[in-house]
Order: sequence, then C-alpha cells, then structure tokens
Amino acid sequence: MNKKKSFTMLELIIVIGVIAILVGLSVPAFIKARVEGKNTVAKASMNQIILGITSYEAQYGFLPFYPTYNTEDIWVNSPVDDLYDNLMQTLDGSTTNGLNPRGLSFLELTNGDLKDPWGNDYQVSFDMKNDNKVDASVVAGTSVDLSVDIAVWSKGNDGKHDIAVSDAEENLDNVNSWGNK
Repeated sequence: MNKKKSFTMLELIIVIGVIAILVGLSVPAFIKARVEGKNTVAKASMNQIILGITSYEAQYGFLPFYPTYNTEDIWVNSPVDDLYDNLMQTLDGSTTNGLNPRGLSFLELTNGDLKDPWGNDYQVSFDMKNDNKVDASVVAGTSVDLSVDIAVWSKGNDGKHDIAVSDAEENLDNVNSWGNK
C-alpha cells in the first residue's frame, strides 16, 4: 500500500502562526531602521550645510547675508523674512545677489535646492551678534541658548515645529545639529 505524506491542517496553522509572529516582530525593527536611516541622512546634510557656511565665511570673511542682518541672531526660515532659498543659492554659487561674487560652490544642491529626507527645507539659525551662541528665541526644540555659531535642524517626519515651546509635541521628531537627536 502506497501512503502519501502530507501536512495536517494543524501543522499548517502552526507554520502560518509562526510566520505571522516573525513578521509581526520584524516590522517594527524595519520601521525603526528606516527612521534612523533618514535621521542619519538629515544629520549628514546638516553637517554639509554647516561646512558650506563655515567655508564661505573662511573664503569671504563674513556670513552669507547682507550686513543689515548682523545685529540680532536670525532664523533664515522665519515666516517674516524667508532667506533660506537665498542662502542655498549663495552657497551653491548660483546666486545673482552679489554675496558670492566668485560664484564658488560651497554646497552641492539638487535642482537648486536642498531638502531634508521628508521633503522639507532645513531650518537654519545664525549667531549674528558674535557672542558665540545662537539665541533660543530663533531655534525650535530648545529653551536655552546654544553654544554654536550655526544651528541647523529638520522638522522631522511630521514637518512641524514649535519655536516658542521647546518641548512641544511638534518638536519630538525634530533632528538637530547640536545634540544627540
């Protein structure tokens, strides 16, 4: 007599259950790895921005802004006076505003722009008072002045930040250049 070997219904259910458990355990790890990867890309781009700005300053002897902005620390993405595109074009060497007369490239842009991994502009603030700190009033996610000349941050996955309240929910996923986040 020839008897066929096959899986029983119970064995199939057990195998499917084990697979479902493994998938359930691995999905959060994949999501976390993806977020950490985007955070790493954002940090690298922030370092490029800071390097571009410091290289510009070393070349020309001043920060890439008109002299009228030199009395108070500034946030270049401020809704009042959005200077981000001007900054990026100056660092790229593609500007016609006279701030990069030699047309040197201090930062490589893709299609004339630099976005964070979530598609938003990076946020940039400068110490324009020359007191070796960026005032907390022009930086989201901190309630203390930063001991840096340039602060760069990303609004993170939610694309939001609160510049007035440092521990606001909107700042929880921000990625910044001055800390471990």
